[in-house]
Amino acid sequence: MTPEGGGERVFAHISTYAGRGRPVSNRKVTYSVGSDNKGRPGAVRFQYAGAAQIGARMDAGVWVAGAAGPVR
Repeated sequence: MTPEGGGERVFAHISTYAGRGRPVSNRKVTYSVGSDNKGRPGAVRFQYAGAAQIGARMDAGVWVAGAAGPVR
C-alpha cells in the first residue's frame, strides 16, 4: 500500500485484512502499522476506508492509503 500523503510503501499480508472476501486493488483503505515477528514494518490490520463508520473497530493511529497494486 502507498500512503495517500506520501511516504514509504507498506506491506500488507492478506491475513491482516479485516473485511470479507478478498480485497480489491486501487481501493482506499485504512491500516495500522506495526511489525512482524522478525521486526519488519507492515500493516497489522487493514480494511476499506469508511468501514469504521458502519461499526467496525479501528485501532488508534490509523493511516489512510490508496492501494497501489495487488495486496499479497
